[in-house]
This record gives sequence, C-alpha cells and structure tokens, in this order.
Amino acid sequence: MDVALTMFVILIFTLLVALCLWRYHDEKVYHKANQFLIEHHNPSSTRFSPELVQSLPRPVMRFFNATIRPGAPLRTMVTLSMHGKLSLGDKRNPKYLPMKADELLVPPFGFTWKARAGSGLLHVAGSDAAYPGGSWTRFWLFGCIPIVRTRQSFDHALSAFGRLMSEAIFWTPASLLLLDSAQWEEVDIRTGKVHIERDGYSVEVYFVINDDGSLDRIWFERWSNVNAEKRYQFQSFGGFLSDFKWFDGYLLPTTVEAGNYFGSEQYFPFFIAHVDTLDFAQA
Repeated sequence: MDVALTMFVILIFTLLVALCLWRYHDEKVYHKANQFLIEHHNPSSTRFSPELVQSLPRPVMRFFNATIRPGAPLRTMVTLSMHGKLSLGDKRNPKYLPMKADELLVPPFGFTWKARAGSGLLHVAGSDAAYPGGSWTRFWLFGCIPIVRTRQSFDHALSAFGRLMSEAIFWTPASLLLLDSAQWEEVDIRTGKVHIERDGYSVEVYFVINDDGSLDRIWFERWSNVNAEKRYQFQSFGGFLSDFKWFDGYLLPTTVEAGNYFGSEQYFPFFIAHVDTLDFAQA
C-alpha cells in the first residue's frame, strides 16, 4: 500500500470515528434532556371535577368535561410511541417516508421527540427537543451523516414553544388546567383559544370541538422559517385530530396530521402519526 492510499484510509477512518463520536454526543444530550424533564416534573395530587372548569368559557368547559373523567388525576407528563409518515417534500411532491418515533411531553417545561424515517440504510434519524437547558433539531442521513443541525436560538426556542403548548392541548390537557398563565377565551360556540406566556415566549392556540366536546382541529401562528424565503416569521400551523381512545381517564386522539399554512390552499400534512402506546405511568 503506497503512502497516498495509506493517508486516504487513515483520513476516512478518522472521519468515521469523529462522526460516531458526534452522534454519540447527540445521544447523550438527548438522554440528558429526558432525564432533566422527568426529574423536574412535579406530579399533581389534584383530581379532575367539573367544578374545576365551570367558570371557563363554554367551548373550553365542554372540551375539558368531554376529555377528562371526573376523579381522574391531573396528569402532566406523558410518553408516547407512534408510527406514520413524514414528508421530506412539498404539497406537489410530498416524498413521504415511513416514520417511527418516541416522545416525552412535559408541558410547560419541554419535550423530546426521537424519530427514524425511511427504511434500511436509506433512512434519516435524529431528534427534536426543547427544555430549560436548550432546544435543537438534529437529524442524520444513513445514521452517520449530519444533514440538519439547528442550534439553540431564540427563533428555534420560540418555534418549539408553540409546538409544545399546542400538543399539550390534545395529549396532556390537564397540564393547562394547572398553568396559571393560561388565559382561555370563547371565539364561538365550538371554538376556543388559549393564550400562554412563559419565560419570555408566548403563543395563542385555537381549537374547534366536535358535538361531543372532543377536539376536531387546532391551529396557531407558529414562528417558523419553513417558507420560500427561509426566513423566520409567524405563519399558520395546525392539523386535525381523530381516532380518540380512553387512556387512564383521558379521551385523547391517536391519529394526528399537521402541517404549515393550515387553513389555506398551501396546507398539506407533512406529519401524519398514529399512536401505538400512550403512557402516564411515570406522571
């Protein structure tokens, strides 16, 4: 083996080791965020009763009474596993990939979401997270080539805050009952909204209920750079909720589809998920 080939082999080996160490570091940070959220979660001893929501606006009261059974503990942390599809394209050419993911949701403190999309070697994998120690979006191609690296910033944290609090409505609704900063309003007989502020971030989430009080859809103005200009701006984000099932006293959706520009002709669901497991056991 000549010197040039030897140097090339050493270079490739060094690069692979560096990428493996980088990926290992990502995994450590992900697990650190999970542990932080679990350790800083404070379970509530309060149990739900209709009296807790009788002074709230009509659609809000109907939603909570339909979603939480009387006597159910107010659960504020949930773990989920899901499968579905994730789009890497646009409305004309969605390029959906099969997806599996796990999520830890602890409003208002944060969330972690770890996903794998694609199959075999042709896959992307990584995580999306926000917690008091930071926020990020990090994905790898083939498990070893970094393709998305969004660092902690006000822009990313504000966008993640919108996701966190919108998901709280349909997967940990009790967390909003315990949140002092949540301000509820009636838009019409079937539509409500909640305004939430925390740590310098704020969001208003709108929701529409079905005749039985369960959720039909949600939307909010999300701080996002998923647009032609790749510039952060507020733009409509939302989706539809369906296939409701009871989990430990909570009627929650097991199918969620969501996307940018909700309510306009540009909308298409880049994220479609079906819940496999939903667990309050650690809550």
